[in-house]
Formats: sequence, C-alpha cells, structure tokens
Amino acid sequence: MTDGMLPERNDFSSRPPAWSREIDIGEEVAAGQVAVRVGERFFTVGTTLKDILQDLKGSDLRAEVGATATRLSVRLSVSQAQQLAAQLLSYLARESGPRRLWRQIQRGFVKIPLVYPTQDWTDRWRGRVLTPFTVAGSVLLLVLSMVVIVSRINTLPVAMGQTLPWTSYLTLWSLFTLTTVVHELGHALVAAHFGIRTRSMGIAIFVLQPAGYADVSNGWLSSSRARLYTALGGFMAQVVPLFIFSLAWAATHQSIFGYYCVTNLGFFAINMIPLLRTDGYWVLVNLLNEPALMQSCLQELHGAVRDPLQFAQRPGRRQLYAVLGLASLMYTVGTYLLGAGYLLSYLPARVQLLAPLVPVTGLLYFAVRWGIRAARSRQRQRPNALGEAV
Repeated sequence: MTDGMLPERNDFSSRPPAWSREIDIGEEVAAGQVAVRVGERFFTVGTTLKDILQDLKGSDLRAEVGATATRLSVRLSVSQAQQLAAQLLSYLARESGPRRLWRQIQRGFVKIPLVYPTQDWTDRWRGRVLTPFTVAGSVLLLVLSMVVIVSRINTLPVAMGQTLPWTSYLTLWSLFTLTTVVHELGHALVAAHFGIRTRSMGIAIFVLQPAGYADVSNGWLSSSRARLYTALGGFMAQVVPLFIFSLAWAATHQSIFGYYCVTNLGFFAINMIPLLRTDGYWVLVNLLNEPALMQSCLQELHGAVRDPLQFAQRPGRRQLYAVLGLASLMYTVGTYLLGAGYLLSYLPARVQLLAPLVPVTGLLYFAVRWGIRAARSRQRQRPNALGEAV
C-alpha cells in the first residue's frame, strides 16, 4: 500500500532535511499549551511559539541555521531568532548509524523504514476507520473465528508435538510475518482516523523475527484516548486474516490453517505482554501517562542495584517500576536466548557445542559493563574533603 507515501532520508548525509518534515503541530493539551514535535522531541509550547513553528512547517526552508534564523527574525529579535534556531536544530541531531542500531538491538526492535505516509494519505482516512460498522464487524469476525477454532481445536495433532514438514514451518512463518504487516497497517489506519500521521512504516527485526512496524509516535501530539485506540488498532486489523483462515480451516480441514489460527491467537496474547515495546507496553504507557516508561523502569532498577537502602525509601510506584524493569530485562534476554536456541538447533552438532559461548560472553560483558558504570556512579557521588559530592 504505497499510494500517498513517499521515501524520505533519515540523516543529513546529502542535505539538511526540510522543516516541513521535521515539525508537527498537535492538539491543545492544556489551556494555552499545544503539543508539538521537532525532530525526535515532543513537548508543549504556548500559542506564540506554536504560530512560529507553524510558519516554519508551512515554509520550504531546510534546517540550516542562517536561513532558519532569518525566517524567525521576522517575529523575534535577531538574538532570539539565533538562539531559537540553534535550539531547534539541536533537536534534529541524529545518532550515528552504529549507535542507533546498537540501541535498537538492546530494545529488541531494529527498524528498517520503507515508506513514509504523507499528510494527504492521513487526511484520506481521517474519521473513516473507527465507525460503528467497522467496530461491530471486527467483533463479529472475532466471535465467528473463535467459534470455528473452539469447535475444531481437537482435530489438530497434539500441540505441535508431532514434527511438521519444514515446508509447513516455512508456510506458518511466512503467514505470521505477513500478519504482522497487516497488524501494523491497522495501527496506521486507526492513527489516521484521529488525524495522526504515521511517521514511517517498514520491516523490523523483533528479537530475531522479521515483522512489520508502523511508527505512530506522533500520537503524542494527540489525546491519550487517541493514543490508546491507536495502540489497540492492530488487533482490529489482525482479526481479518484470522477470520479468513478460520473459514479456510472449516472448509478444507487442512491442519496448516488451524495451526495458523492458533499462532494468530498466540500473537494476540504475546503482544499484550508489556515487557517489550509491544502493544501491551504502549497501552500501559498511555494508561499510566508515562511516555518514557521503560527508561524510568530501567533507571529505577539501576538505582536499586546501586543503593538498595535508598531505593527502599522510594515511593511504591517507583519500586514497582524497578520490578517491571527487571522483568523486562529478563524477558528480553530470555527471548533472545530462546530464539537463538531455536536457530542453533538446525546447526551441525559441533557448532552447537561452541555456540552457547556467544550469549554467555555477551551476558558477562553486559554484567561487567553495568558493574563498572555503577561503581563509577558511586565514586562520583562520594563526598570530597569539603563534604561536596564529586
């Protein structure tokens, strides 16, 4: 689905990006405060600065200090224009390719953008996705699918206990990957229903598994209600292939279709576990209104390891964040190991004997690195001879 979607560079390797791409103006979230995005930063501004950013977005200017400051000087003094231009440009600073890739690997989610929905594409779907007809239709498709699955589940061989041909595994894997693409398209369409432009869509490596993805982070320019519905929008689309293959299973009695239906439902369940950046995580983020939930959880976990006594005095909610951070860390590592173990099972026996050294070495590296950082942090906080923190 590429109509209305244009490619866009994600770096400054050729020429600076256009402000029209780097600025988005959102809704009024409080009296006189409007949500905006500049580069990768989301924040609120007053109406005056909102009008200035709106003017930049509507121009054909590129993100260069001189041209931007000149444009801003129409409304601001020269010194104010230069300061604001420098600040806005600082929000566009891109991470280096290796650093960005490493950060995504640590999160278990490596993105490969392919298409960039335009505002015209978004406007085309505004207010047309979440209608009473589509919502009722999705619920009906889910109910009918479950009726077929429950009535025929006993006809499947015992929980994949019997070895399937490799062609069946390949078929299931391909169907599952395509299902993730449909699922992410659902997020993009529901976001467009609320006027939220999806920033990019493409393929992601989700803990060794290729999957579709849709970057709907512009939802932070909208209400929490819109963000919550957007986070759940993928399930609405995922019901469609579930219904199609449940009908195929009922009509043909082919077990491969039954296995797909079970896999689809498993995807529903796993995607609601909020320990990775799944839909369940974003639902929890919006319910708690904590945009950087995972960062907060890992920071609280780091604080608990560094100073357990001080952590014990933290509010209960912050302590729960540390528990969630630990669970997320264990879940991420465990999922990586599980996926790696599955792949290793297809390698020769000699290679399998040496392969565990790779994850063990990686875990030791992270443990030592974390310990060194914690020790340095404690050293910085140790008071000097004058009683001041170093």
